[in-house]
Amino acid sequence: MNARLQKLNEKMKVKSLTIQNYKKFTLPKTFSFCDEDGSINEITLILGNNGTGKSSILQAITMLLASAIRDRFSPVDLEWPGYSYGSINTGLLPPKVELQIFFGEEELETTVKFAKDLQDKGVKLGIPTKEQMVMLSLDYFKLDVPVF
Repeated sequence: MNARLQKLNEKMKVKSLTIQNYKKFTLPKTFSFCDEDGSINEITLILGNNGTGKSSILQAITMLLASAIRDRFSPVDLEWPGYSYGSINTGLLPPKVELQIFFGEEELETTVKFAKDLQDKGVKLGIPTKEQMVMLSLDYFKLDVPVF
């Protein structure tokens, strides 16, 4: 494997997205971003006619990731044409949005080192775990995203 591909393999990647009662997806639907062998794709192309949910998929991913990595971000704050947090629920039950994410070893080591450096400077925070697979999920009623 060449050096560039090796670097790509060490980055964060979305493995799967599961949604239900979310916008047009009332029934449970899981989108896998893996190939036939189970390896997470480096690039994924989402194709479909207008109104089939392409933007909804990207909004769901953005909503959870932004909540996990941005300070004081809430899904209510997401600004995107066609997105309104109050209208994402389309079923009788609350929406289910789950995102499975893979982190490469180098990225995890860098994150842990950064957190330790912040702690050494007096910032009070927990040290991230070294789990390579993380599940983020939406709690629609609490707006506490993510739930690990």
